[in-house]
Amino acid sequence: MTNNLKKEEEIVKEQVSYGLATAEQVIKNLPEADLDKMGGLEGLLKRTQINIVDSLSKYGFTDYAKKISNMDTNHFSDFWQFKLKLSSLV
Repeated sequence: MTNNLKKEEEIVKEQVSYGLATAEQVIKNLPEADLDKMGGLEGLLKRTQINIVDSLSKYGFTDYAKKISNMDTNHFSDFWQFKLKLSSLV
């Protein structure tokens, strides 16, 4: 594996990790009533997906961005399932 490819993979994983960590902080710290105002878990997962896709696109990682963008966030019953699926894509 070339150094450039390693660096690209590190950036992708870093951006995904950052997006997931941010969502996790929202879940831990935001009162449930406020989370519900944001659209509940579905809204948070969709926003997390959008943020990660935007970040990856900014760095030019369109293949990863497309994979994540095509992921259906509506069928996840909890954040941890979403996190596992997202992590498996990168």
